[in-house]
Amino acid sequence: TQEAKVTCPPCKGEGKIHLFPAFPQRGKPIPVLTCDQCHGTGQISFEMLGWIRLGEMVKEDRRSRRMTHHKEADAKGITVEALCNMEQGKVDPRPYMEIHGLWKPSRMDALPVFDSPPTKHDEA
Repeated sequence: TQEAKVTCPPCKGEGKIHLFPAFPQRGKPIPVLTCDQCHGTGQISFEMLGWIRLGEMVKEDRRSRRMTHHKEADAKGITVEALCNMEQGKVDPRPYMEIHGLWKPSRMDALPVFDSPPTKHDEA
């Protein structure tokens, strides 16, 4: 069976990311890269959508404590690359969240992780 997909949030389904669109240079095209979240397809799995939303929670927690990527990674004993990948939803952040107290079983029902397409209630 084919896995259900959802529109990729970072590229909004375009499959590409426009670099610095707010600062175009006269006569020069805006640089464009293939979206590294969906690899240019414009679609991601519901599991990855959950990773993106959990990664946003990791980022929000770090920012609320006014920690830079470097300081947070050093304090947690991980690389800056690993932290960035978690915050961007490129990898499952749940193991990190559990180790560092951000994943609480009592909150599991409230976490935005999907095994299947969200219902209308989930999208609201």
